[in-house]
Amino acid sequence: MSELTTGDKCNMLIFKENKFIQTPFINEEELENVVINNYEYIFGPNSFYLPKKLIKTSEGTGTIPDGFAIDLEKKKWFIVEAELLKHSVWSHIAPQISKQIIASQQSDSKKAIALLAIEAIKNEPEKLEDIDIDVYEIGLLLNEILEK
Repeated sequence: MSELTTGDKCNMLIFKENKFIQTPFINEEELENVVINNYEYIFGPNSFYLPKKLIKTSEGTGTIPDGFAIDLEKKKWFIVEAELLKHSVWSHIAPQISKQIIASQQSDSKKAIALLAIEAIKNEPEKLEDIDIDVYEIGLLLNEILEK
């Protein structure tokens, strides 16, 4: 694997016969779509990507992450938020992520995320074949994962 840099405008990564050229995203929606279309590479082959859902803090402040991902095998879950570099880390991104983390810890939010996960599992039941879990224990497993 080699990297070719041509000035400060273009970076290229060459791996065997494949060439990868760095290019900026047009908008956050394009970045979100890249995450959605490649979630198994990002979060693991046995993961499920869950769509956007309004979650609320205990004070009732709502926030909508770009999605969630759950890996049943590794017993991990993720809040997904795709942001472009043009946004300020401290005045935009950090408050947004903080609100999402706080909201995700509320019991109503955990229930909503669990319901999204159950729907995703119903749509891709073949992913459960590699995971040693009885289908009737999924609710318990989701509760365990969302408590972390």
